[in-house]
Amino acid sequence: MSGNHNRILQVDLTAGRQDVIRCDNEYWLKYIGGSALAARLFADTDGPVADPLSPSNPLLVMTGPLVGTNFPGSSRFVMCARSPLTGIWGESTSGGFFGAQLKKAGCDGIVLLGKCNRPSYLVVENGQAKLIAMSAEK
Repeated sequence: MSGNHNRILQVDLTAGRQDVIRCDNEYWLKYIGGSALAARLFADTDGPVADPLSPSNPLLVMTGPLVGTNFPGSSRFVMCARSPLTGIWGESTSGGFFGAQLKKAGCDGIVLLGKCNRPSYLVVENGQAKLIAMSAEK
């Protein structure tokens, strides 16, 4: 598992639908992945002008081309959005198994748009995403 799948899931939480973003090779060569690609995709959405706490502020989860390999430090993934604290770009990186599992599921990243009308979770398997609403029953 190395390189890119050229599959970034874009999930509209409001409408409950998904699309696949396929970037040109120029994008992968210029932005490589991770926060650089997230910043480019963020700029291509309403992110730069969206209220940081509004549903129009996209949340981007991105991996890099080495995620899922045995290369040292390659377990990192990044979550990016417009920060409510500063009103400008905000990002956070994390390690562990999530990035490698996302790659294993056939995706290089996820762009989350909108908001769910009830508590839900996202399942990504074989390059497909399923948005599952949690029941109100206890």
